[in-house]
Amino acid sequence: MATVSPKAVEEFKQIFKEEYGYEFKSQAEAFGSAQNLVNFFEVLLEVEHRERLRKQKLKDEPKGFHLEDDGSTYNCIICHRMISGKEGWWDLDGQKCLDCQRNVENGVVPRNICRDRDGWYASWQIQDKLKIHSSTVRKMVREGKLKARNLTTEGGTIYFQVFLLSENQDTIQQLRKEKHNETATQRSKVRDSKDDKG
Repeated sequence: MATVSPKAVEEFKQIFKEEYGYEFKSQAEAFGSAQNLVNFFEVLLEVEHRERLRKQKLKDEPKGFHLEDDGSTYNCIICHRMISGKEGWWDLDGQKCLDCQRNVENGVVPRNICRDRDGWYASWQIQDKLKIHSSTVRKMVREGKLKARNLTTEGGTIYFQVFLLSENQDTIQQLRKEKHNETATQRSKVRDSKDDKG
């Protein structure tokens, strides 16, 4: 880990003052901030180095490979399950658990969901963004109002659901509209009750 020199701290203080109009209260605060910035860039360099090595390895294994078994842990870019070593897979789409990798390979979900995080919701996001209870989401899936892509383990158990926005756009827009109208009605009632009291 690199340590920031006193000269570099002075340069950092000057740049920070010119760019952000902020003067550090003490030399210790300036040193701490400068050191944090250096540490952050060291992490970025380490990540970039690892990515370059992985891309180089793809030349020998173009379909991808298991993650390094170096004790590091990662999160699957689809289901966010913690993975390490032989539990994970890496290809140009990123790191995935073996179940998500198999589901992508089998066409359960399109490959582009790995790179286009804005093109789909997980079930928890449907619940959170649209304020719908999980049982209501499951009911809407059963009734065909929402189309879920069920990701399953090798044994066939559903462990994660993906809702492609392209397949659920009309329903999601309708739900947003209903929630918007419901919120507006609630605001109106609150306003009316305040007017009645006033």
